[in-house]
Amino acid sequence: MTQLLTTFTEFLQEAQLSQNLQALIKDLALEEQERYDQVWKAFLHVLEELNVVFEDQELTVDDFLALLLSGMQLSQYRTVPATVDVVTVQSYDLIEPLTAPYVYAIGLTQERFPKIAQNTSLLSEEERQQLNEATQEGAELQVVTSENLKKNRFVAVSLLNAATTQLVLSAPSLVNEMEDSVSPYLVELTKEPIAIEWTTKQAQASSDDIGTYRALLARVIELHQEEITSELSAEEASFWGVAVRVLRKKLAAEGIQIPQISTELKSRQLQSDTLQALYPEGKALTLSASALNEYYKHQYAFYLRYVLGLQEDETIRPDARSHGNFLHRIFERVLKDGSDQAFDRRLNEAIRETSQEAEFQQLYGESGETEFIRNLLLDTAKTTGRVLAQQNGIETIGEETLFGGSTHTSYPLSDGRLLQLRGKVDRIDQLRDRGALGVVDYKSSLTQFHYDKFFNGLNSQLPTYLSAIQDLKEYQEEQGFLEPCIWKWEILWWI
Repeated sequence: MTQLLTTFTEFLQEAQLSQNLQALIKDLALEEQERYDQVWKAFLHVLEELNVVFEDQELTVDDFLALLLSGMQLSQYRTVPATVDVVTVQSYDLIEPLTAPYVYAIGLTQERFPKIAQNTSLLSEEERQQLNEATQEGAELQVVTSENLKKNRFVAVSLLNAATTQLVLSAPSLVNEMEDSVSPYLVELTKEPIAIEWTTKQAQASSDDIGTYRALLARVIELHQEEITSELSAEEASFWGVAVRVLRKKLAAEGIQIPQISTELKSRQLQSDTLQALYPEGKALTLSASALNEYYKHQYAFYLRYVLGLQEDETIRPDARSHGNFLHRIFERVLKDGSDQAFDRRLNEAIRETSQEAEFQQLYGESGETEFIRNLLLDTAKTTGRVLAQQNGIETIGEETLFGGSTHTSYPLSDGRLLQLRGKVDRIDQLRDRGALGVVDYKSSLTQFHYDKFFNGLNSQLPTYLSAIQDLKEYQEEQGFLEPCIWKWEILWWI
C-alpha cells in the first residue's frame, strides 16, 4: 500500500494537480473557493486514512481507486463559510484535545463534572465484581463505577487540553436556587504546582435585565416607529418637526395640557366621602369568596382590584383565565344538556358549540401556537368527560347557583359591621343513595386544598361554598356533606 501511495503521489505531482486547481479557482468568489478547499482537504484526509488502515496490505489499483471514490462520496462538507465564526456546543463526554482556539467550559460543579454514572441494572456493583472474579478471562461484566472513574479522568485531561489559544473554566455558585460545590478537578488546579487563581463574579441584575412579554412588545413597536422615521426624507422630517413646535405653542396659549403617564407610584388615603360612597355606614360589606381570598393573600392587590376597581390589561394571547373559561363553558353545556343522547355525543356537541363562539375563535385561532393550546384543552376536556360520564351515583342539582345574604355566609366584623359573602357555585351534586351534597369548582390547573392555608385566610373558596349550600332545601343536617377528596385532573372537587 505504501508503494502504491508513493506512485500515486508522484503521478499527482507530475500532473501538477495542486497548481492547476489553484489556477481554476483564483478568479472565483470567496465562498466558491471555500468549497473547493474543503474538497481538497477531504481528498488528502482520505489518502491519510488509506495509508493508516491498509499500510501492511496489498491492494490493486482498481480497489485503491474504488476506496478513494467511496471515501470522497462519504465525506461531509461544511456549509458555513470560513469567514463566519462557528460555535460548537457539546457535552463534556464528547470533548477532544485541540478542538478549537477558544473553549468555554461552563457548569463545572461537583454534581455535573465529573459525571456520575449510576447502575440501573438488576445486578449491583458487588454482584458484578463477584461474577467477574468467578468467570474466566475474556468474559466479564462492566463495573460502572470503576469504568466511569477512568473515563472521567480521560475527559478531564481532554478538557484541559481542548483549547489551542485560551481555555475558560466556569462554575456557578447556585444551580436551580441551590448551592453546589466546585468540581474536584477544578479544586486540584488551585493547588501547587499549578496554583491557578480563580476570579469570582457576583451577578447583579437591574430592572432592565428582567424581560416580560409586554416589554418585548413595546420594544418591537419602538423599533418599528424608528424604521418609519428613518424612511422620512429631510423635507418631511423638517415639516413634522415644525408642526410639533407649532402645536405645542398653540396648546400652551390655550392652556391645554396633554397628560403624561408617569412610572412613579404614589399612594394616598381615600377621602372620607369616597369611603362613604363605597361603603355606606349601616350597610353590610359585600365580598365574593375570591375577593376574600385575595384580601388575605395580597392586601394591596385587593385594594387595586376591589376598592379602586382597576382591571388588568387585556392580553392578546390566551392565558389561564381564558383556558378556565373555555373548559368551564364546555362542561356547563354538557351538564345542562338533558337529552337522552350518549355522553360522548353531548360532549362533542358542547365542544363544537363552544369552539364556534367568537370570543374563543379569536383567542385560539390567532396562530399555530394558540391552535396547539386549544387542542391540548380539548384533550383535557375529553379525558375529564370520561370521568364525568361514569358518575352513575351522583346527580347534578345545581348549575351556576348564586348564594349570599344568608346566616351561613354572613360574619360580624370587629367594628360591628356585617360581612356578607356572595358568589356563584359552578356545580352542586348530590349522592342518590345518601342524599349528601357536594360542590364542584372548575379550575384551569391542578389546585390542592391545604388546611394550614385555610386557617391563614387562604383556600377559603370551597369551604365557603360548602357553608353556602346549607341554605338549599335539599340539604339535611343528618346527611351532611360528602367526604373531602381531590381529583388529580384539571377540575377540583372538595365535597
